Amino acid sequence: MGTPFATGRPPDNPASNAHVGPHSLQVAPDGAVWITLALGNQLARFDPATEQWSTVALAHGYYPHTLRFDARGRIWYTIAGSNHLGMWDPATGTGRELRLPSRTLGQARSVMIEGLSGLLSIHPAHERPRLEISRSQLVWPNGADFDPATLHDWPRFAAALEAQAKNWHLASA
Repeated sequence: MGTPFATGRPPDNPASNAHVGPHSLQVAPDGAVWITLALGNQLARFDPATEQWSTVALAHGYYPHTLRFDARGRIWYTIAGSNHLGMWDPATGTGRELRLPSRTLGQARSVMIEGLSGLLSIHPAHERPRLEISRSQLVWPNGADFDPATLHDWPRFAAALEAQAKNWHLASA
């Protein structure tokens, strides 16, 4: 798909060449093509007039999923597994995230875990976690586990999880 999608290094999984995970594709009111780059936490824009790609790095969230345009040309996209929506306004170059309300953890689970953009749906079968309801957690094939309450209360846990993820990256170097 061109240089915005290449990293210049081999993929981590030799059986895969996915670096950014293009997912949802829509034509904007101005004729540009926009794509969510789910694994790369970005939006990509293709301008058919110039045949050039550009990307927008999203400040928050993980796994931008399905996108749609509103009447003002703003992009609205789901953020899988987080109970949030994102909005990007190409005219102003600004965006924001909106938390979807859920009164109970069960309501959040039905969207974030079991829904169309939930964690059980977005993973390929060989990477899909299993939901252990009795333990209130997800368990991935590699043994990693995750408590769905953390997803429901993501804003409260985001900084700590980000710090842990940075430590994992450093430990593998």
